[in-house]
Amino acid sequence: MPPKKIFLFLLKVAIAVLALTYLFRYGRLSASTFSKFFLWENLPLILTSCLFLISAQLLSVFRLILLLRTIHFPLRYPEGLKLNMIGFFFNTVLPGALGGDLVKGYYLFTIEQIMKGRSLGILLMDRICGLLAILLIGAFSILYLVQQQSSLHNKYIPLNNDARLKRPAFDSIYQPVWGKYTPK
Repeated sequence: MPPKKIFLFLLKVAIAVLALTYLFRYGRLSASTFSKFFLWENLPLILTSCLFLISAQLLSVFRLILLLRTIHFPLRYPEGLKLNMIGFFFNTVLPGALGGDLVKGYYLFTIEQIMKGRSLGILLMDRICGLLAILLIGAFSILYLVQQQSSLHNKYIPLNNDARLKRPAFDSIYQPVWGKYTPK
């Protein structure tokens, strides 16, 4: 392994250790909270989260490559993955939501040979496609919740205030939506 790669790896580990040290020292993270992350019962949730994160990144790269093909910009998948991960890193590190896209736009602008600047419009289209995907997921979630609400609504019949069972947790959730209902 070249010395440069070893140095970069050690630098990354040092930055991670320094970040964790800062979090522990200034009370932003406690040892009990940190240790709860590594419990065996959390493993399926952690693995599922990692799977969703990786699949979302891979699909995002695929979407970017498809959009770049519309302007005949030849970007291979590994290059697109590197570009997307750079953007993901800067979205996480830099304040604001556009930091990673600005860095991606800069890299695409420097790579683009003919008619520089077309790839910047594609990045805007990529953001719009991402927004539409979020709105679509939100719409399906609303439809699902409305369907769940209507199936719960059919299980309850209205009663007068005297006959109603007193359940504070239930009332605080369902009373604003359906009024005063109690199980059949």
